[in-house]
Amino acid sequence: MDDIDITRLSAFDFEVLCADLFGEILGARLEVFAPGADRGIDLRHMSARGDVIVQCKHYSRSGRSALLSHMEKIEAAKVRALKPAQYILATSAGLTVHAKEELVEKLSPYLAKSDIYGIDEIVVELRKRPQLVERHIRLWLSGTAVLRAVLNKTTLTRTSRLLRNLDKTLEVFAPHPGLNEAQRLLEARGVCVISGMPGIGKTTLAQVLCASYVRAGYDLYDISADANEVNAVWDDDARQVFFCDDFLGRSAFGDKLGRNADARLVDVLKQVELSENKRMVLTTRGYILEQARQVSEPLERYAFDRHSFVLDLADHQFATRAAILYNQVYFSRLADDPKAAFASPDVYLDVIRDPNFNPRVIEDTLTIAAQDGLTASAAVEVLRHNLNDPDEVWRPIFRNQLTSHAGEVMEILLLLGDGVTSDDLFRAWHAYSNSPAREVHQPAMEDALRILDRTMIQMYGGSPCRVYFSNPSVEDYLRKHVEKAPATVARLIRTAPFFEQIERAWLYARESPTLRRMLADHLQDLAAAVKRTYDAEPVDCRDLNVLHRVNVTLAIADAFAVAELYTFAEEKLRNVDLTDDIDDLAEAVESSVLCNRSPSKVLRQVAARLSQRIAAEVTEDLPDWSSVERAVAFLEQLHGLPGHEALATAEAAREATARATIDAIGSAGLGRISGVSLRELADIIDYADQWDHFSPYMDDVRQSLAIVEMEEARESELADYYSGDAENEELADRMFSLLRDVG
Repeated sequence: MDDIDITRLSAFDFEVLCADLFGEILGARLEVFAPGADRGIDLRHMSARGDVIVQCKHYSRSGRSALLSHMEKIEAAKVRALKPAQYILATSAGLTVHAKEELVEKLSPYLAKSDIYGIDEIVVELRKRPQLVERHIRLWLSGTAVLRAVLNKTTLTRTSRLLRNLDKTLEVFAPHPGLNEAQRLLEARGVCVISGMPGIGKTTLAQVLCASYVRAGYDLYDISADANEVNAVWDDDARQVFFCDDFLGRSAFGDKLGRNADARLVDVLKQVELSENKRMVLTTRGYILEQARQVSEPLERYAFDRHSFVLDLADHQFATRAAILYNQVYFSRLADDPKAAFASPDVYLDVIRDPNFNPRVIEDTLTIAAQDGLTASAAVEVLRHNLNDPDEVWRPIFRNQLTSHAGEVMEILLLLGDGVTSDDLFRAWHAYSNSPAREVHQPAMEDALRILDRTMIQMYGGSPCRVYFSNPSVEDYLRKHVEKAPATVARLIRTAPFFEQIERAWLYARESPTLRRMLADHLQDLAAAVKRTYDAEPVDCRDLNVLHRVNVTLAIADAFAVAELYTFAEEKLRNVDLTDDIDDLAEAVESSVLCNRSPSKVLRQVAARLSQRIAAEVTEDLPDWSSVERAVAFLEQLHGLPGHEALATAEAAREATARATIDAIGSAGLGRISGVSLRELADIIDYADQWDHFSPYMDDVRQSLAIVEMEEARESELADYYSGDAENEELADRMFSLLRDVG
């Protein structure tokens, strides 16, 4: 337990720790008092000989001198008025022998030297109680400890980006029920996919999980681009934990995964599952995962249900919200007066109960409020406003605080995507900038990046570095920004050197009627950009997926009836061998549908040949329910095309598979069936219910599903970090009162 770090605790954390620690030392339960209830009392035990009072003073920042002064001027009179039978002083400040003697003198006759516990004495007592330490996660789970553990490894880890953020993450993390469930899932399955809405705390939870494994001796790897990175560092004999944030991208499936990356990812996930000394933690937005599973065969086949944990506002009950807000305020760079403003119940209760409560909005708002030096009332009002409109966090910065170069770089980054190299970013900015040519050079962009770093972006690595949005809310704001700037959109399209920029503009337009209208107003520029960038080297030197680029081209042609893009797609497809094995069935199906829908006879002929190839491939091997369901889904999309007749074969295989599974349950007895997931079992029941008297074992199947669901629910039972989910205003009152004295 060399990594115990009391100095990292908030004042409330320290008080809760003392209640636990001195409860064990005294062998008695200690009451925690709200401020003002009993003057000068933090913790109390009522005994036959009188009150035992424990005073907790978290003075690790202010130091010994400030503590001595405070005890003499403020606490001494309170102690004499209380006249306790025993008075214990616990402080995070370091105390010398002389300082202890001075404290005894100032608080005489109620304070004995043996009842003074400075930071050294507290750490000694904690080392005697490892189970108590484990209960207080923020006591031992610090970024410094994790970094030290990583640096002690002999292997080279790709964790600079993760470690840079980890210290802050662990400083403000508030344990919640979801942590226990995610830990259980990760330990049981080896893989944990955390999904949820933007800003809810997915990345924070994932980082905490990774940090706990590093503390247990695992090597940590930040996987930022492709599952091949896992294979490159895989060591059969080493304990390794892999972290992949937003593994499917932040706006739409496909903006982060390269060619065949979905298959490689699934292979790695299965490899991790089978390895006792490997763990993998991934995050994504729930709707993106669902979209991905609908279009990606490998992702659809993988049993994500067994490995997924959905983090939502239900995991942030009153006590958790209170802890999140308190930690963000306590550890922020706000001045003391703005921090103290949050001690008012009218303030913190409004924020905690706000239906738009969002940890990221709180963090971003407090960071900017500290940078701008806002007054107490202004900081509170800005937070209230931003919870109703998160865009307000970034709008003033983007409009009023950035140089023209920095603003241009952000607009370029929106269409290039998260994690782009600075070389690719410079190439796109060089083409896009409105500045005189003599000002558009590498040093100028580096200046812009330095302005943006740690506010709207984060940079990692050497030269070239990689550039990321500081968090997804920046990207969300930029999307709304360009929707109000037609000239910006037109210039982005006209100057784009990469096909990915055009693709992302189209993906955004599919979700935004406003942006779609803007593209419709600039069809000539859009068509020219598609043709100009089609053969360009992919961003980040990824593999070029020809069918994917054809599909984007055809989708744009179809949406806006652009005849020249149909002709262009014809030319490109002449160079594609459609008799080869299909690497990506989802892309192939989309190509068939788009080609068949086009006015081009040539493209419709392509659709006919491709659909026949797809039908042959998806019906070649149908060993289980997942494969037949996928085959049916693909073949249904080929309606009106050659090969669609194979749908009858797939449907027959689906019926046979359903009957075989149900018969297996009937003969094997109730419970889980090997190789059949909970989701598959539910799907089979839904399918069978369409028939009259599908099988005599249907009641057994339904009972088996109920048993499996109960088992899953039992595995998910949690011991909440706080006592119950009810609104504990007394707890919140005590917590936020400590902001009045943040020394």
